[in-house]
This record gives sequence, structure tokens and C-alpha cells, in this order.
Amino acid sequence: MLFAPLYVAIDKGYFAEQGIEVQLETVTAGQDAMALAANNQLDVVVAGFGVATFNAVERGLELKVVGSMGRQPRDGLPSALMVRKPLLDSGEVKELADLKGRKVGLAGGMGATGSYLMAVKLRQAGLTL
Repeated sequence: MLFAPLYVAIDKGYFAEQGIEVQLETVTAGQDAMALAANNQLDVVVAGFGVATFNAVERGLELKVVGSMGRQPRDGLPSALMVRKPLLDSGEVKELADLKGRKVGLAGGMGATGSYLMAVKLRQAGLTL
């Protein structure tokens, strides 16, 4: 899970050890958080790079990337597709094409990097979001 390091760091007290008080705010998607940061309503954004990030920088928002919670693998895409175990065990889902007609949750919503990457993979199986 992309955001697991954040929750582990909070739970293990790593932020507190550094004198950092963390107050998490829920947003619908990472792109929504960029608007809040641009309006000084958030100090830090934990999100993937998406169109909102690039638009904010283009419009003059000064930001600094201080850590990445993900990495780009040498081959393939940086996101994992997780399927419920019963669907795998029963053989109902063996490949991407088997997702046809199924509901898929996308972190960050339709404007996020994850949805773009999912659309690329689905296209290879003749499917769309």
C-alpha cells in the first residue's frame, strides 16, 4: 500500500521523536489536496504526482519533494493490482480481461496517476475504466 510508510511512521512515533505533530486531514483525492496546499490550508501533501501537482507548480506554488513512498520498478508499472482471494482461488479472475464488469477501486480517483496507469493496463486487455 502506497501510504503504509506514513501510518507506520506515525504509529512507531517517528514524527513525535522529531518534534513533529501530525494531524491528518481527509481529502477525496491527491489533486484536491494540492488546491488546499496552494491556499495555505495544508502544510504537507502526501499524494502521488498528478496533473494537479504539475498545474500547481506551473501556477507558482513552491513545493519541495522531501520523500517518496513509492518507486518505479525497472520493468512494468509502479502500482499493484490487488484482487480478493476468493476470486483468485475460484479462478474467476486470472488475468486483466477477467475484470470485465467488475468494480475496481482506484486510489485518488479518476484524475490520479493510479487511474492513468490502470487505464493503460486495462487497454492492453481490451477494457476501459
